[in-house]
This record gives sequence, structure tokens and C-alpha cells, in this order.
Amino acid sequence: MTIDYVKTGPVATFTLRNGKVNPLTGAMHRQMHEALVDFLADPDLKVGILTGAGERAFSAGDDIKSEDPVTGDRVADLLTALSPAHVAARTDSFEWADDVLRLERTKPVIGAVRGWCLGRGLEYLLMLTDIRIATPDAKFGLPEIAHGMGGLAGAMQPSRHLPPTAAWEMALTGDKR
Repeated sequence: MTIDYVKTGPVATFTLRNGKVNPLTGAMHRQMHEALVDFLADPDLKVGILTGAGERAFSAGDDIKSEDPVTGDRVADLLTALSPAHVAARTDSFEWADDVLRLERTKPVIGAVRGWCLGRGLEYLLMLTDIRIATPDAKFGLPEIAHGMGGLAGAMQPSRHLPPTAAWEMALTGDKR
């Protein structure tokens, strides 16, 4: 499970590679952040390409089987998350995804999608790319709500790139398009 970051002349390619559907782990979010920081700082790189390995999926979103452990006590979890020790110790935390999305990009990135593009994978596609190319078999969605998860936070960012009603429908129903 990794983010393959390859430089070829003026082009950087970021490939999501994690099994059949490329779910994103905390470690992959950290790798993506590190790769993007390098890409943005390298004056020889002019454009990036973000894609998924294999033919089944760009990314199925966050790997819910490897999420950060929590106690179930909201107050305790919040205090842990805000403590300086937690921030310093978050080497492979899902919080890296927020850092990825906060980066100020100064170079264009092209998204190349085949197969499933769901949840955080869709969020990365919409927030990290400027041009998007999809094969006819590409399917997009925010399925979190269908699995009893929040889902609404994901609709806030995509609604900047999709018609708001389409983003909200995806977030509130879990439908895939």
C-alpha cells in the first residue's frame, strides 16, 4: 500500500496503489502529502498526474478497516486529538488527508480515473486536480452515509466543483454515478 511518486522529465505521476480498489490508508495520506510538497518545491516539475493502479478503481476512499483507533468517548477522543503529543505522534494518521487538502497548489494536476472513485478518493480527485479525464466505466460517489458514517463533511468540498445539488444528493443517499 503506497503512493507511487515518479518524476519523468517535467511530469510527476502520483499513483494510488493498494490492492484491487486502492483504499487510502493513513500512511498513504502522509505519503501523498510528502510527494505533493516535493512536487510543488521542484522547479523542474511543471505538471502532475494523479491516477489509481489497476483497472477496478481510482480509489475506493479511506480504508475503514485501518482507521485510527478511538475510544468511543467523544470528549476523550477530542482531547487526545488536540493534545500536542497526539499531533507529534500521528505518523500514519488519517489526519494527513486534511493536510493534503490544505496545501496551496501552484502547479496543474491532471486526474485520470478508471473504475470506482469513491469517498476520499473522489475528494482527492476534485480538490487536487484541475483537469479530470475518466474512462466510460468510471463511477463516482460518496457512500459514507450508506455505511452509517457521516458523509456530510465530504459534500462540502465537492460542492465547490460539482453542482451543489448533485454533491448533496451523493452525500445524503450514498448513490454512485
